[in-house]
Amino acid sequence: MTIASKVTFFPSREAIPHSTPGARGMWNHGVDASPPLPLAALEPGVAARVVDVPPADAARLAAEGLHRGDAVVVEARLPLGGPVVVRLGRARLALARRVAAAILVEPGAPA
Repeated sequence: MTIASKVTFFPSREAIPHSTPGARGMWNHGVDASPPLPLAALEPGVAARVVDVPPADAARLAAEGLHRGDAVVVEARLPLGGPVVVRLGRARLALARRVAAAILVEPGAPA
């Protein structure tokens, strides 16, 4: 599919892009939604919303209070492959780098 097939020209010859499905199937009216990022890739201080939790770790993370849709803030990424510390409400969680790399988030979500 070419870009030209996604554009409609009105009588004024002004190009209006068609809306395309964005993240989670919602319509974003022509604005490209950025793909989810791994939680481990975020810098400290960045707020994000959890989009996906790996099935292998979902039960353990749910017991800690981390679910899909939760707002988190990265507080620290410890050096040498250490854990990623996130704030979840009033709690702080230290997640193994491997687990944090498997959690997908949308950066910029209000926490």
